Amino acid sequence: GVGGGSGASVANYGVLVLNSGMITSAGAGATVTVQGNGGNSSGNGNIGVYVFGTNAQITSSGGAVSVTGTGGGSGASIDNYGVLVQTGGMITSAGAGATVTVQGTGGSASGNGNIGVFVDGANSQITSAGGAVSVTGSGGGSGSSERNYGVLVLNDGVITSAGVGAGATVTVQGTGGNASGGINAGVYVYGANAQITSNGGAVSVTGGGGGGGGSNYGVVVQAGGAITSAGAGAGATVTVQGNGGNAPGSSNYGVFVLEANSRISSSGGAVSVTGTGGGSGASGGNYGVVAQDGGVITSAGA
Repeated sequence: GVGGGSGASVANYGVLVLNSGMITSAGAGATVTVQGNGGNSSGNGNIGVYVFGTNAQITSSGGAVSVTGTGGGSGASIDNYGVLVQTGGMITSAGAGATVTVQGTGGSASGNGNIGVFVDGANSQITSAGGAVSVTGSGGGSGSSERNYGVLVLNDGVITSAGVGAGATVTVQGTGGNASGGINAGVYVYGANAQITSNGGAVSVTGGGGGGGGSNYGVVVQAGGAITSAGAGAGATVTVQGNGGNAPGSSNYGVFVLEANSRISSSGGAVSVTGTGGGSGASGGNYGVVAQDGGVITSAGA
């Protein structure tokens, strides 16, 4: 789907699944592929693929699910997300081994918040019944825009796999936008119960901060968010790699775990965290890994 609109019109979505609406397949092995591009108006919220509301779903009866969204917008338009899952919406698959792949690219407008993939609010999930889950997001933006995250998981939003086997992996990759406004983080997990996790498979999160300004973190976990695995086995590993943006501003950390109850952890598998600070020119304070104000990196395994 391709959003329309012209002038300053708003909310020109490529694909909208709303309040118990569903895109699915009836065949046990039939795949589901969804592609959406937001409209190019100068108004706000030109989202590629938007899944909103309780029981709104993109799913399948057993085949793989693939969702690709690209935000639109022009001029100083804001909040042009590639893929947004919000307020109880879900992207999933019903098959035990059926994979879920989500790719999102934020719009290129000069306003703020052109996020690649955004999962927001209670019961909002990108998940599967047992297959591998892969989420890739690239922040957009241009000019002096900021907060163009690659992947944002916010306030009870979750990226996970419900499977308990080794194949139920969760892989998240995010790259912040290259606008000059700063705070263009690669992967940002913010708020109580916001999580990137799994029930048993390995979890891998890789984030690269964008360019311009400062505070372009590779991976940020803040305000009670978590990157973790609930599996008790040795295979339930958690691997986090973050690279701060090569920006002229300061504080381009690789991995940043901030505030009480924020954590990178596992219930049994090994935890590996690697961070490389960014920065360029005369920038300073570009640390590789920072745990601050109650943020924790740990493994609960014996």
